[in-house]
Amino acid sequence: DIKAYSSYAARVFEQYGIPAFIDDKRSILMNCFVEFIRATLKMLEEDFSYDSVFRYLRCDMLTMPKEEIDTLENYCLAFGIRGMSKWKKKWIRTYDQIDEVKLEQINALREKILENILPLYEVFKNGDMCAKDMVKALYEFIALLNIQEKLDELEKEFEKAGELSQAKEYSQIYKIVLELFDRVVELLGEEKLSNKEFREILDAGFEEAKVGIIPPSIDRVVFGDIERTRLDNVKILFFAGVNEGIIPKNVNKGGIISQIEREALLSYDVELAPTSRQDAYTQKFYLYLNMTKPSERLYLSYSKTNSQGGTLRASYLIGSMTKMFPAIVIRDMDEVLNSMDGVVCTNSGLDYLTYCLRQLRLGNQIDGFIELYHWYYKQKKYTNVIKSMADAAYFANHESAVSKAVAKVLYGNVLENSVTRLEKYAACAFAHFLTYGLELKERREYNFKAMDMGNIFHQVLELFSKKLMKSGYDWSSIPEEERDTLADACVEECIVDYANTVLYSTARNEYVIDRIKRIVKRTLWALQGQMIKGKFNPSSYEVSFSMADNLESVNISLSNEEQIKLKGRIDRMDLYEDEKHVYVKIIDYKSGSTSFDMVALYYGLQLQLVVYLNAAVELEKKKNPNKDIVPAGILYYNINDPIVERVEEDSEEKIRERILDKLKMNGLVNSDSNVIKLMDGDMSGKSSVLPVAFNKDGSLSKYSSAASTDSFHALSKFVDQKIKEIGANILDGNIEIAPYESGNRTACDYCTFKGICGFDLKSPGYEFRRLKQFSDDEIWEKIGKGEGE
Repeated sequence: DIKAYSSYAARVFEQYGIPAFIDDKRSILMNCFVEFIRATLKMLEEDFSYDSVFRYLRCDMLTMPKEEIDTLENYCLAFGIRGMSKWKKKWIRTYDQIDEVKLEQINALREKILENILPLYEVFKNGDMCAKDMVKALYEFIALLNIQEKLDELEKEFEKAGELSQAKEYSQIYKIVLELFDRVVELLGEEKLSNKEFREILDAGFEEAKVGIIPPSIDRVVFGDIERTRLDNVKILFFAGVNEGIIPKNVNKGGIISQIEREALLSYDVELAPTSRQDAYTQKFYLYLNMTKPSERLYLSYSKTNSQGGTLRASYLIGSMTKMFPAIVIRDMDEVLNSMDGVVCTNSGLDYLTYCLRQLRLGNQIDGFIELYHWYYKQKKYTNVIKSMADAAYFANHESAVSKAVAKVLYGNVLENSVTRLEKYAACAFAHFLTYGLELKERREYNFKAMDMGNIFHQVLELFSKKLMKSGYDWSSIPEEERDTLADACVEECIVDYANTVLYSTARNEYVIDRIKRIVKRTLWALQGQMIKGKFNPSSYEVSFSMADNLESVNISLSNEEQIKLKGRIDRMDLYEDEKHVYVKIIDYKSGSTSFDMVALYYGLQLQLVVYLNAAVELEKKKNPNKDIVPAGILYYNINDPIVERVEEDSEEKIRERILDKLKMNGLVNSDSNVIKLMDGDMSGKSSVLPVAFNKDGSLSKYSSAASTDSFHALSKFVDQKIKEIGANILDGNIEIAPYESGNRTACDYCTFKGICGFDLKSPGYEFRRLKQFSDDEIWEKIGKGEGE
């Protein structure tokens, strides 16, 4: 089975330094010239789709450097460049990684590509051209690019590198392709063909075309099959792949002619293909010829498993040989290769050394390892290789810190942080280092992700709030029809230029627009219902405290020289005032399923709401110095359009109540019953607005998420201390690869840096930072005592 063995045999012979000739006709499909023609036709057929264009550019037939192709590809991915109409227009958009100078260079590359392909495109764009004109245009395109000269250069490069079989292939390929062109013209000259039909005809021709190569020299091993390869004066023959189904080969010929019909046709001297039985005899004849060729030694081998790991059985021939020659011993070559007997050259010695190092790492002693290791180590050629192998075998993660000086260069003395950045550091210090220290970024792509939908929701809610204030309505008075009309207008306004109209780029994305509108309407309905139930009113939307230099809660000193300046925007701040108090409620909109978690807060993974509350309380204190500022609650509202199961007797009003309950905010509220009633005056038992419920005696249920005013103040101090702790670790240079693990969640779940950090629990030094779980009462006790993790 030369198809299965040829590529593997070529690698092994090269590894062992044995000159070899693989006697097999090669398919030309993987030749870069053939691939270039196929890619060109596919690009014309698909009107410059992204995949087809960069398949065409990466065929190594153009003079464009790979770096320029990469730059062009990044730009096309970032802005969704697809179709000839977009390639013809000058590209004018930029982003953070592409400035005006770079854009001019990219446009020059675009024009260079179009200059070569446009004449061919003009011929093919109409479709239904005759085959003769298509072949002529394609040949002129190949001549324009001087492909024949490039193939000659490649042939010389292969000859220089000693790749004689590759050189032979490239010396023949141009002639083979032109002969195929001539055949197409002869057979289909004036036949009208679509672009797809023409491409498929050429593909069929390329699939059938093979390159036959004669041995480049005599002094080498010949690797072939029993039917094709002719061998003379053979001293030693290695017969590989003696497996069931291959020796003899399974021949399952279908046909429409029966045996009786075959005999009838033979009586009329009609030449027919051999029958299965005749093929079997022919195979046995070839088998006999090859088994009797060698004059000194004959080796037979068979595989125990296939490439997928499935079990293979030996051919009947192995059993026949052992019966004829009982003294023959079957050797397992795995055992030979994993012993000193398998060391026959320097490369195989390296393989065995790798096996030895792996066994030593597991605590097993291997005879001869020390001598072999020292022999390689003393050879200058292999010294660095041996060091690398030993380092890899005994690798353990020690990546834990950069120097304080390096940290200062990366971050400066003043950390201008968003709270999200601090939470990222608490999740994994190394991921923070890659994001904010090395500033690694994912390649920008022109698509619409879940995060983009979250951004749209935030923009729409902010815009709706502004338009509501200008409309003369407020949250309690705006009619439902007016609210929904205003919601649609806000969605349209926000998506019109989001990521350069990505939402209009596909039918799927246009469906997303309808989904956004539906969810926004449901959200506004729920927010209005929640506000009507309480006495709080929205005071501000998207409140930014980034420029508030005089706020102590967001300007935190770490030392005489080092400081943290927190940046952020509060989605919504609701207030209620009486003569002596200002009650502050913070609401953060989330498009996912985020829920408030005291354990996550304790470990620094969920600081955002408390930081926002601290900033809001301080802002209100400055505005109202003579009043007590009381924290009323910190809450997440999950933007969603939930589905509830309808019970037959449910009224429309009942269903709405159940939906509103599903959209209840989660978080932490003030345990004072008066404050709770200010936020939900309609509740009698369980609230449909807040994560609280009353018992029959008027006390809070044990399932309520509530805390006293004093507990809120203690929580505020705890978070301030946690921020200082994280900031100090960042500036000290701590970049330990120690992602957290809490229950079923880990910091690695959605991390984009998995391919960089190399985190692997099987490697020494890598382990999760497992967060000890506490009850809410235990955490409040620790917060009250000022105890950190």
